[in-house]
Amino acid sequence: SHACIQSCTCANQVQQVAKALAGLDEAALRSRFNPQAMADAKVYPEDLWTGEDEAFEYLLENFALLSIFFQDASARGNAVLFYLN
Repeated sequence: SHACIQSCTCANQVQQVAKALAGLDEAALRSRFNPQAMADAKVYPEDLWTGEDEAFEYLLENFALLSIFFQDASARGNAVLFYLN
């Protein structure tokens, strides 16, 4: 059986998330980064978290994309729908 997660973030929450993400820089992310905790939690992709530099670069690149996504949604006044299967 597969778990399915659905979530909707309304427009005012999207603005809050966009603001919070914009406030995080590389140094803040690095200070909170714990690849061992990611490996222990089996966060996808599981095999990535053994190489700390590679893992952080992956995280940083994808964090930037997520931040851009929320900045764009916020600027447009959009809500965000998450669907994970």
